[in-house]
Amino acid sequence: MKPGNVRVSGLGKQFRRGAQKEGRLIELLRGKTPYEYFWALKDIDFTVGDGEVLGVIGPNGAGKSTLLRIISRITRPTEGTVEIRGRVGSLLSVGTGFHPELTGQENILLNGTVLGIPRSVIREQTEEIVEFAEIGEFIDTPLKYYSSGMRVRLGMSVALHLRQEVMLVDEVLAVGDASFREKCLDAISAVTQSGRTVLFVGHNLEMISSTCDRAVWLHKGVMQAIGPAPEIVEAYQKKALHSDQVQDGLLPLEGRPQHGTGEGLRLTHVRLLDEDGAQVPTFTTGQPVRFAVGFERDERGPPPALSIGITIYGHGRMAVAQCESACVTDPFDSIPDLGEFVCVMPRLPLLPGRYSLGLKCKSAESVLHAVPNGGSFYVLDGDFYGRGVLPPPGGGNALLEYEWSVVER
Repeated sequence: MKPGNVRVSGLGKQFRRGAQKEGRLIELLRGKTPYEYFWALKDIDFTVGDGEVLGVIGPNGAGKSTLLRIISRITRPTEGTVEIRGRVGSLLSVGTGFHPELTGQENILLNGTVLGIPRSVIREQTEEIVEFAEIGEFIDTPLKYYSSGMRVRLGMSVALHLRQEVMLVDEVLAVGDASFREKCLDAISAVTQSGRTVLFVGHNLEMISSTCDRAVWLHKGVMQAIGPAPEIVEAYQKKALHSDQVQDGLLPLEGRPQHGTGEGLRLTHVRLLDEDGAQVPTFTTGQPVRFAVGFERDERGPPPALSIGITIYGHGRMAVAQCESACVTDPFDSIPDLGEFVCVMPRLPLLPGRYSLGLKCKSAESVLHAVPNGGSFYVLDGDFYGRGVLPPPGGGNALLEYEWSVVER
């Protein structure tokens, strides 16, 4: 194996579930098993080469974090082996080894020591760590006075800049602001260019598809597939779409977190409609669709002139698109007591996947009623471009209408 390689062979991890109800001796005499055991991982085999980024995907409880803890030697396997060439740095928990009473400067030294980095190397990298974390003016301040975002930046910067041949990243990029997340992804890319290996666990499938060379798909501790990241992500998404319970196309808003003045009207539901107005459980890429947002008037008085908006979110609550009535029509100043605002899309420009809706009804700058998460819907494969081909996952959710041609210069 070359430096930076990871080889997992026949790996399995068994855990104990439940509590002991009677004394162990009594249960053994009665022929009972004192505890119930289950396999969190079973028969896992793969190899990661130097300079490669391997993504690990799967639903909650699939064994992703357990796998990384075994590889990082935090947890011992029940069976099988893990061979690693090179020093391992784990980003399993941002801020591991930090102490709230110590300053940022002192915590860099402490955290690097926990990761097994020589002090001379830590001191050489300190300036880069501080600059990357963007906390220069607070570096001599005790960590207990840092905001959560500052702690995230410092922890990520320490793990990214202190040199190790194998990096294990578990969901830590889900925290922090978008610009810092992009900065970390660029740094991870630089890490792989230098020949180091990265294992990347995450629920953001777009990030996995665009960042990783290959991906492993785990389900209930069993490896379902391994291969090029875009292909594995696409297969996982299709499986998730077909296994989820099919909705009837009605998304009630009652009981969901909401805010607003409550004056004028209240939003009640969203219906998913096809081009003929029929309620449908799912949409298809490229089909004509309608979102019908139900409302009821407030009996205390006539509502003011208002506008309605829908925000469509993809994975990780990343906004994909907005549909604002104020952009295409005048404010609604006359509405019935009960009715629906209907948003028509002649061609749904979304790739297959799961999406959620945010709703907001406004009058001027005043929010009358808003439901940040109005429920989710699914988009299935469709022929958006009329050629039977869609872009692979990882390049965003939206589909654009465009043409290509060749011209002579």
